Amino acid sequence: MTTSRKTILIGFGIVMAIFIALVIYPLFSEIQKESRDLVFQKAKLAELGQKIQNLNEFQKSYQSYRDDLDKAEELLINSSEPVNFIEFLEEEAQRSELGIEILPFTPEKKGEFWPSMNFKLTLRGSFDNFLEFLEKLESAPYLIEILSLNASERGGGEPGTEIMVLIKVYAKD
Repeated sequence: MTTSRKTILIGFGIVMAIFIALVIYPLFSEIQKESRDLVFQKAKLAELGQKIQNLNEFQKSYQSYRDDLDKAEELLINSSEPVNFIEFLEEEAQRSELGIEILPFTPEKKGEFWPSMNFKLTLRGSFDNFLEFLEKLESAPYLIEILSLNASERGGGEPGTEIMVLIKVYAKD
């Protein structure tokens, strides 16, 4: 090979190396970057599609959830006006032929998951009537928890039993 031919080949090689370094390499780098961006966008699109699908499924079952939530809310008393619940207690005690005294209730306790109200009931009458009242309390349309129960014979020669019941009634805010 002649020197002029070698010079041309070396020059052509240098031009090709510069062309590759300045044109081809940045082009492939940009293609790589765009490919990563495309994969990221596809992943975001798939995630968004899943969220839309979950939302559609929730909307389809929303009515059944709503019905269940409405039923659960009916089990809770109104904490600002528990009059209906107190009237319920008085009516059931009267039906069970019991004397009832509802002592002031304590305010709801902070730190509990569900708000609630406590009532102290003093019932006077026969023990069988109390059991009847207790059954009505258990089947009441309210969410009630019996915290304590104390029974004693009435003093002063009066017949019957005096029963003190501390109940917790769950309330809505």
